Amino acid sequence: MVSSSTVTDALHAATPQLEGKWPEWLKGTLMRTAPAVFELGPWRAEHWFDGLGMMFCFDVAAGQVAYRQRLLDTAASRAARKGRVDMSSFGSPNQRGFFRRLFEPIPRQTDNANVNTVKLGDEWHVFTETQHQQIVDEATLETLGTVKYADDLPARMTMTAHPHWDFEKKRAVNVGATLGREATVWAFDYAPGRHERRVFGKYAALELSYMHAFALTPRELIVIGHPWLLKPHQLLWSNKGFGKHFEWRPERGSRLLVFDREKAEAAPLVFETETVFVFHVANAFHDGEDRVIDVLSYPDPGIADTLRVLSLQPKAVPTTPALKRLRIKPGGRTSVETLAEKAFELPAISYRRMNGRRYRFLYGSTIAGDGEEVVKLDLDSGVRKTFGRADHVYGEPVFVARPGAEAEDDGVVLVVGSSPVRSELTVLDAQSFAPIAQARLELPIPLGFHGSFVGR
Repeated sequence: MVSSSTVTDALHAATPQLEGKWPEWLKGTLMRTAPAVFELGPWRAEHWFDGLGMMFCFDVAAGQVAYRQRLLDTAASRAARKGRVDMSSFGSPNQRGFFRRLFEPIPRQTDNANVNTVKLGDEWHVFTETQHQQIVDEATLETLGTVKYADDLPARMTMTAHPHWDFEKKRAVNVGATLGREATVWAFDYAPGRHERRVFGKYAALELSYMHAFALTPRELIVIGHPWLLKPHQLLWSNKGFGKHFEWRPERGSRLLVFDREKAEAAPLVFETETVFVFHVANAFHDGEDRVIDVLSYPDPGIADTLRVLSLQPKAVPTTPALKRLRIKPGGRTSVETLAEKAFELPAISYRRMNGRRYRFLYGSTIAGDGEEVVKLDLDSGVRKTFGRADHVYGEPVFVARPGAEAEDDGVVLVVGSSPVRSELTVLDAQSFAPIAQARLELPIPLGFHGSFVGR
């Protein structure tokens, strides 16, 4: 599953071979990022999360498709070319010398943005799980520099790579964390272009839970505080990967931090629930007076160790999360219901219409080594539809609604599949889940995490 890009120079463009009938209304850009290069000279990435980031995109218009890709130009990639990366990443050690460690006890954070890309206003922002986000040019995929925030929040505040977008308020929403004597979680939003973050929630504790994603409803932001915990002092003078400092304490249970989005730097409501480990949130909504959060849950964080580069060759991820529904009742009582014992990863919904609302359809990809495929799950009936092709592994599906659609699943699902020698963009009819068109490339695209489709 983990393989390096075969193209490591400047901008690479290609014209895919097209098959099927492309919807006339499907016009726009599917922009994605991926960990793409795992070896450069003496440098090696030891974890899937640490491969050097590559941008790639498919432009679709009038039944024609164009493809482009380019490696991000970052301090991390330039250091890797020299064979020595002295910045902290998730699962690979940094290479600081003795005196650097002495005078810089906590290492600088990587700017290798390889997790997600979202268009905010006129800019494409590329995210990783640090303080750094990159801006890329849509036409050339050139790295234009890091996002500069115009506020007084701590400069070294890490941020998740899963910002939400509030279509009504036209603001991006995210969560960050700072480390000092305490670990502080910040919930904030901001308008595109201005980059001035408004903090509406703040939570301090002696330990930090690993945060990859969070839930958002029109009224609240919800963080899943599972008991994979970091004490800030553990980072001092360490050259280990950031993820190596967390300790699993299942006896502590999990916490749900519920921030009111209309407040200003307010403490969240805190609810105790059973132990879960979560990378991705499917959705959240209010069911009467209940709060409901649907998550892809693992029994423990062993999945993070499984994603080491050596563990992923030549097989895919040998584990599958369960789809669980966390419910907070009035008065603070919580419950956990398993909706699907064997689910999938990289969940997606009809985001613009259904995020933060009661929904029916959930999409995802299985990467568990026993048959890689894209999945559509009907939460009302339990019916599961799948699509897959032999020797291909699939990234996050992206739902695109048909203009004027009334049904939740009226549209298409876009998914990029990769094999060791070729790749393809497949257009699935979202209702039948049958393929209706494909754009094929004689070029392997490394399996990535997330991205966005922007219509025009």
